[in-house]
Amino acid sequence: MKRWRANRFGNPSEVLELIDVDLPPIGDYEFVVRVLASGVGLPDLMMVRGEYPLVANPPVNPGQEIVGEVVEAGRLSRFRIADRVVSTSGFMTGSGGFAELCTCDSRALAMLAPPQLSDEEAAGFLIPFTTAGTALVERAKIQEGETILVLGGAGSSGGAAIQLGRAMGATVLAAAGTSAKVEYCLNQGAHEAFNYRTDSVSERVMEVTSGRGANVVFDPVGGTAHADASLAIARDGRMVLVGFASGDWPELSAQDILTRSYSVVGAFVAGRSDEQVRRTEEELLRLLQRGSIRPQAGRAEFGSGAARANGRLKLRTVLTARFRPLPVTST
Repeated sequence: MKRWRANRFGNPSEVLELIDVDLPPIGDYEFVVRVLASGVGLPDLMMVRGEYPLVANPPVNPGQEIVGEVVEAGRLSRFRIADRVVSTSGFMTGSGGFAELCTCDSRALAMLAPPQLSDEEAAGFLIPFTTAGTALVERAKIQEGETILVLGGAGSSGGAAIQLGRAMGATVLAAAGTSAKVEYCLNQGAHEAFNYRTDSVSERVMEVTSGRGANVVFDPVGGTAHADASLAIARDGRMVLVGFASGDWPELSAQDILTRSYSVVGAFVAGRSDEQVRRTEEELLRLLQRGSIRPQAGRAEFGSGAARANGRLKLRTVLTARFRPLPVTST
């Protein structure tokens, strides 16, 4: 079985290797899928570089999110042979999704793949939209008519947050770093989108909200983007921390939070109760069935017979240059 693996941290083009491995025996709750497509996101790049907190040491097995067909299932697994499943991979235990076969845990984030989604779309559905749902619905509790600001709007979770906020009846503002990414945000449903490299996002938000500010800020970026966005949060607003794509965690000012009367909350999809997971899954499937949300996907092929150097170059291009979920398929 072929799998992409890095035995040391570094740039993907220098450290990723296509190797042959055998899968170990699975546990009672685990299941093995034949990978149909794997989502590619910023965490995959960060873990290969050694910048991702959940992967402290090599070897690194990237590919957090997969869609696949179950070919083996433990006796207590929720899934059965031939089920088409979207799931987080076992990237923390040596079984990432950039592979022909992948071992997953049915107790982790996983569900039957929505039949209306292609493999490419399904590979970019579970983590981005669950992240957006956890942040906006569970933690921020957005209400119809509110204004939300999505930082990193052209990323996978940012694009999902734009779609979900629009579907929930909010006015959606988004920030991104190039004119192409701004256009992508608008195509995802943002009412307004700003280029943070050429505009002050906080000034633009205050302008379009007539000085009221954003009720909710969705922040997967951190760093200076967080600092700027915090200037444009409304009184009684909610700042939801999702990640640190900039490489820097946000610096919080207790004095500013207190005197301007807004809340800062974290949103992490792991460790939630079964009831929380069920509610989020049901709401996302309802909106998907209604046509209010749908993942966007490009495509990058990885043939098992392709030259290794060529494959590594493609993977570097996907991981560093694209800004929406992309599948990786093994043929």
